Amino acid sequence: MTTCTGTVVDAGPALTFLARKDTTRVLFQGLRGGFAAPEIVRTEVMRKSREKQRLLGSAANQWQMLENAGRIEVLSDDESVELSVAVQRLCHLPMSQRMQQGKDLGELMVIAHAVVLADAGRDVTVLIQERDGTAMAQQEAARFARMAPRRGSIRVWNSETVLLRAAGSPQLPDKSTMRRIYGAMRPLDAALPPIDQTDLLTSSVWNQIEQR
Repeated sequence: MTTCTGTVVDAGPALTFLARKDTTRVLFQGLRGGFAAPEIVRTEVMRKSREKQRLLGSAANQWQMLENAGRIEVLSDDESVELSVAVQRLCHLPMSQRMQQGKDLGELMVIAHAVVLADAGRDVTVLIQERDGTAMAQQEAARFARMAPRRGSIRVWNSETVLLRAAGSPQLPDKSTMRRIYGAMRPLDAALPPIDQTDLLTSSVWNQIEQR
């Protein structure tokens, strides 16, 4: 993986952030750079952008522009020994069989690629929002944390994590901007909770930012 951040992104957050130019800038601020994604995630982003042109149409254009600029790396989903082992351990099916089943395939491949990278000694971040995929990613993160001797690692972020990391930057300078940005994102992803159920507007977060 050539991108500098070591982040593998699922389709949900990719669509939510890339749907607008301002939220795209927030994503790259929160990640501190570019990201990687499996081929199936790229396919999902392009398909959903076409299907929901009014809401998500800009996501495909943003993706293509960023991929051409080397800021998104597309990870091959071709079957390899390492990827096949990871997929089969995660879903208890041969990779060739699981790739024929579309449901939740993007989330699975995000986690499988992260596992392959962590097994190779990389420290990897998984950006994912959906509940079941998050639970699977967290299980893998815990498994790597228990390993001795230590290999790589996996940490699990969601959209809130990215927004919090971008808080106080020129892209998200204050609470009102945070509220506006989140308000634009939430209709695009049913997995995003109401803003009052997050830490995005809490005094503790913004007090720390003001003290920097």
